[in-house]
Amino acid sequence: MAHLFQHVDPERVHVIRYRELIDDPARTVDGIAAFLGVEHGLVSSIPASNTHGWAGESATNSLLRYAVRAGAAVGSLAPPQVWRRAQQLFVAALQRGAAPRPRLKAETRRAMVPHFVEDVGRLEALLGRSFHDWLSDSGRGAFTERQADPGMPRWREDR
Repeated sequence: MAHLFQHVDPERVHVIRYRELIDDPARTVDGIAAFLGVEHGLVSSIPASNTHGWAGESATNSLLRYAVRAGAAVGSLAPPQVWRRAQQLFVAALQRGAAPRPRLKAETRRAMVPHFVEDVGRLEALLGRSFHDWLSDSGRGAFTERQADPGMPRWREDR
């Protein structure tokens, strides 16, 4: 970001956090629209996206991931609707089952966090916002965990 700001006026950059988009998507999209100077307040629902279960490491999953990537390259030569239809089959196979995304253990996170303290501090100073939660012992969990937790803000389709 510091390098970007050497070339682009920071007033022309709008930074959002993924958690803002997940926790309050309509307000986040309205903030983007306002920043761009276009009409805001038009978003009434935002469909969930990229919220499928985790696909662990296995020979089958590696093959399916390869097929999706290779198919995208080949699919670029065909009409988009052809590859999208074929891709859905590969992605559905990859997302089969309901394996939960593995959580990073608190002790592992505690060992990693000190390596990022300086960078997080520089980002906070640069943007004038707090990112202290990035330095905690635990993350906020995957999208599906947040959605299931009644204490967390929810992704709402009825706004």
